[in-house]
Amino acid sequence: MSPSERQAAIWDIVYQQRYETVPNLAHTFGVSTRTIYTDLGKMKGKYLIDVIPGRYGGVYLALEPTNIFKYLTKEQEKTLQDLLPSQPAEIHCILQSILDAFARKHP
Repeated sequence: MSPSERQAAIWDIVYQQRYETVPNLAHTFGVSTRTIYTDLGKMKGKYLIDVIPGRYGGVYLALEPTNIFKYLTKEQEKTLQDLLPSQPAEIHCILQSILDAFARKHP
């Protein structure tokens, strides 16, 4: 399992359970706790997690989403808009719904 696959799997566990300990994650994936902490460090900017080190620490689902996940970046928005015309109707509707939900509202 690659690090990115493991990080996605860690996210799935934390998202479903809202909390997990680092030793349990290390055991689940057959890696060291150090590897899990490295993964968590890389995940902090991408996933809504809080990591609390120490004996009673662990990985928690963050309580409040950060603004990083609220809107598409300009590049993401432009890419989706560029893709729209060339897509079949069903995919066009899906892409448009993503734009409607996550594109910044311009005056």
